[in-house]
Amino acid sequence: MLSYVYSHTLHTYVMTQPMPGDTARRLTAAGAEAIIMPTRLLDDTEKRRAMACFYTELAQGTSPALAVAEANAECADLLLACVL
Repeated sequence: MLSYVYSHTLHTYVMTQPMPGDTARRLTAAGAEAIIMPTRLLDDTEKRRAMACFYTELAQGTSPALAVAEANAECADLLLACVL
């Protein structure tokens, strides 16, 4: 699954599964300024938890990179990575 997050400061793509490096390169070539993805495969329950943690932080106005750090602190077993 891929979702796109736009804020006034950053165009961000959010992946719910790890992706090959060429996909990240293609997204950045298309204008993505950040790509968020898990560091390992997650089952559906883990995906919901990880995305809930991330989007909760993002909704509070946190930058995507900081939202990833905060989500990782809350859901330490579901590590997300932010590629800038």
